[in-house]
Amino acid sequence: MALESFARAGMGLMLVVSCSVGVRLLRLAARSHQLPELVMGLASLSIGGGAFAVVLGSARAAAGASAAEPLVLGGCVVTSLGAGLLCAGMWRIFRPDRPWPGAATALVGLVLAATCTILFLADHAGAPPTDHPAYRAGLAMRIVAFLWVAIESLGYAARLRRRMRLGLAEPLMVHRFACWGVSSCTAALGYGIFLAMAMAGSAPGAGDQLLLGALGTVTAASMWTAFFPPAFYRRWAERDATPSAAAPSQ
Repeated sequence: MALESFARAGMGLMLVVSCSVGVRLLRLAARSHQLPELVMGLASLSIGGGAFAVVLGSARAAAGASAAEPLVLGGCVVTSLGAGLLCAGMWRIFRPDRPWPGAATALVGLVLAATCTILFLADHAGAPPTDHPAYRAGLAMRIVAFLWVAIESLGYAARLRRRMRLGLAEPLMVHRFACWGVSSCTAALGYGIFLAMAMAGSAPGAGDQLLLGALGTVTAASMWTAFFPPAFYRRWAERDATPSAAAPSQ
């Protein structure tokens, strides 16, 4: 029971932070009129809110309550929208001049749209939509979106760190992109556990619950730090400078 509560708390914290980051980014976009803030704000809010609807619908389905299927189906549509926006963000933020990210974004979007359409048209015969193969395919595409964010963010953080050693990049920006990459990586791992359980048709064991709780907590903390680093973290990050960048050698 304690591990189950820990898993729910960790994953719940991740969803709350995702929605909170989304709202704050949208408010920032309203002031700055910048496309990246708008896209990432919509993506974070959609993923957090949609995943909450899926979790709530699954819980209602397990309890035999009403309105379970519409919640799951609606949540799948919203999270799929968020995943598509994540891919679009990676394209426009990191590789706006390359053609292949646009094609990859379109492909992910088409697969997600197809899985949602199949889920809506399928006769689930009383079974939860999360048992359908189309749900698993959509979940796999959402994992792909998070992994794309992780690769781009961690790669950019590594490039910034090399520049930081020459005094050409701020330490805080290195940390922020690294935190964004970590949060995306741990989110992908969490979704991967859910995908593995869906494919096996089994409930999470004690080890799965412990890992889900830890992953959710790390994802929430890293995501918030990436977009809205607190003052104490800013001060700590600014001290992260190599000797060659911080002071001349003797």
